[in-house]
Amino acid sequence: MRCACGQKNPPEAWFCMACGQPLGVLLPEERRFVCVVFFDLVRSSERFRKGLRTAYHDLQEALEEAARTARAHGGFVHRFLGDGVLVLFGAPRARGREPWRALETALRMVRASPLPARAGVASGEALWAPLGSGQAGEPTVLGPPVVLAERLSKLAEPGEVLTEGPTLALASGTEAEPLGPREARGLGPVEVHRVLGVRLSLDPEEEALLDRLRRVFQKPPARLNLVGPPGSGKSLLLDRFVEHPPFPAVVLERMGPETPLRATLLEAVEKAFGAPEALLAPAALPEKLEVAWRYSLGLLPRPGWSREALEGAILEAWRRVLLRLPRPLLLVLKDLHNPDPTLERLLREDFPHLLLLVESRRPLFAPYLALRGPKPPLLLTLQPALDALPPRERQALLAWGVLGEVPEELLQGILGPFSRQRLWREGLLLGHAPLPEVAQVARALVPEERQRAWHREAARFFRARRDLLPLARHLEEAGEARKAALTFRLLAQKAWREGHPEEAVPLYQRAMRADPSLEEALRPELQDALASLGLAPEAERGPRREDPILQALGKAEHPFDLLPLLPGLKPYPREEAQARIQLAGALWRAFQPRRALEALDPFPPQAPPDLKLLERSLRAGLLMDLGRHEEAEACLGEAGEG
Repeated sequence: MRCACGQKNPPEAWFCMACGQPLGVLLPEERRFVCVVFFDLVRSSERFRKGLRTAYHDLQEALEEAARTARAHGGFVHRFLGDGVLVLFGAPRARGREPWRALETALRMVRASPLPARAGVASGEALWAPLGSGQAGEPTVLGPPVVLAERLSKLAEPGEVLTEGPTLALASGTEAEPLGPREARGLGPVEVHRVLGVRLSLDPEEEALLDRLRRVFQKPPARLNLVGPPGSGKSLLLDRFVEHPPFPAVVLERMGPETPLRATLLEAVEKAFGAPEALLAPAALPEKLEVAWRYSLGLLPRPGWSREALEGAILEAWRRVLLRLPRPLLLVLKDLHNPDPTLERLLREDFPHLLLLVESRRPLFAPYLALRGPKPPLLLTLQPALDALPPRERQALLAWGVLGEVPEELLQGILGPFSRQRLWREGLLLGHAPLPEVAQVARALVPEERQRAWHREAARFFRARRDLLPLARHLEEAGEARKAALTFRLLAQKAWREGHPEEAVPLYQRAMRADPSLEEALRPELQDALASLGLAPEAERGPRREDPILQALGKAEHPFDLLPLLPGLKPYPREEAQARIQLAGALWRAFQPRRALEALDPFPPQAPPDLKLLERSLRAGLLMDLGRHEEAEACLGEAGEG
C-alpha cells in the first residue's frame, strides 16, 4: 500500500515504513502530546524584488530542504504556511524521544537552510482533529504549543532556535542559553532559551544501568533482555548505549508483527555484512537449509513444505549461520514486544561471536534487566506504545482504559473483534484490565464526547443484563446524572433491605454526588441508614418511621415478643442486636441457657461497638453456665480486645 508521503509499503504493513502514519485508516479526533517546530524564513518578501519566478524558486528550494530535513529525523511535515513550515513530533504518530528530536531537527533545519531562517520549538497537549467537519480531508493540530512555537520563531534572530522551559526540561542534556522573559504576542511574557546543542542525558539511576550494560557486553558471547513497562526509558538507555558500542552494532527498530520479519532480517544482514552471501558462505548449509534461510530473508518464494517443517528448517539454518559468525557482532533488537515465535526460540541460545541486546516489556529470556516506570508526563511517554498497535487493538485498549474492568464482549460489541492476546503480549494489560497508567493516558487522550458515547454503550450493555452497579457507574460517566443517581438509590435500598446498611451508605452518598438536586430527597434515607448502624439519630420523615417492624418493636411489652420480629430486623443492625441481647437475657433468666445462646446467633456484625461488647460478655456467661469454659475464656479475650 502506498502512503500519502509516497512510500510504497508491503501488504502486511499497518504503518508507513517511512513516515510512520497509519495506512488505510482515518485518524480519529484525540488529544496528543506534541513537540512543535515552527521553521520560518527571514525577510523572504525582499526576494520578490528579483522577480516572482526567481523568488518562487528560492523559497521552494529552501522550504523543500527544510521539509526533507524534518522527515529525515522523524518529523511530520504538517503544513507549509507562507514562508514557514510547521513540523510535528508526536502526531499523527509518536516514536519516542520527541523533545530531543524536535530540538535537534530545528537546529538542523536552520543550519541547512540556503536562506536565512529561524525556528521556535514548544511542547504540550494539543487536539488532533479535522476542522470543518472533516471536509478538508485531513486532521489538523490545535493547541497552545502550536501558537507558542510560531511566536518563538518570530522572536528569534536569523540562525537561532528558541524554545521554552517545559521543552527544555523534557530534553535533559540539551545545551541552551537563557534569554529571560520575552513578550510573546497574545501569550504574555515567556521564559525563552536559545538552543545551542542537543544530546541525550541520563539521571544517576539510568547511568548506573548504562554501566551495567557496558559490563555485560565487554566480550562475546553475551545476551541480555532489557525489560520494563511502556515509558520506562528503555529506548533512551539503548540509544545512549549504542552511541559508543563495544563492537560493530546493528540496531533494528520497530520489531513488531506489523514490520515484516523477512524485511527486518534482510536489513540486519545487509547492515552487518553488505550482502547475504558474505554471511552464508562460512556456514556451508545443505541445500534445504539454504532455501529456508534465503526464504527467511525474502530472497526466495515460500517452499512447498508444511509450516512446522519450514519453521524448523529456518531455525536450524539460522542456528548454523550464527554459530559461524566470522567476527563479533552486537545485535540490538528494539521494541520486540510481540516477537515471531521462531525468532523468540532463537533468542534463547548462545552463539560464540554474537552479543544480543533485546528490548521488551515482558521477559523473553534470562538474564534480564528490569526497569521501573513509566516516567512523566505519561501522555508523552506512553504515546509511542499506543501508536505502535494496529488500529483496532489501539482503539480497544483506549476504550478499555476509559471504561475500566468490563467484559471483552462489551468491547467487541462497540469496536468489533480485536486480539486480547496481542495486548497481553505487548505488556499493556494487568489481569483483566489495562495497566493503570495506560488507563490514565486513555482518559486523557480520548475526547470527552467519545468517552461519554462509550459509557452510554456500556450502560446499555449492563442494563440488558440487569447489572445495576456498573450500569449506574457508566450512566454517571456518560453524563446521565439523574438516571445514575436513581440507579445508585435502587442499589442502596436493595443493600439496606438485605441487611447491609453499611453498604447502602456509600451508595446513597454517590447518588447525591451524581445528582446534587436529589440531595433533599435522599438525605432522610441516608440518615436512617446511618441510624440503623447507630451512627446518627433517626430522621424525622425517613423510612424507618414508616416500617411496621420497627413500630412493632416499639410496642413489644416482653422480651419473648421479640422472637418473631428478628427476621424483619435484618436491615437494622442496631435494633436487631438490642433485640437479640434482650431475648437472650430473658431466656437465661428463665433458666434456658442453650436457647439463650441460640438467640444471639447470628449476631449482626455491623452492630455498634458497645452492643458487640455486651454480646461477647453475655455469650461468655452463657458458655460458662453450660460448662464450655475454654470457649468462654476465648470469648472474654475477644471482648477484652474489642
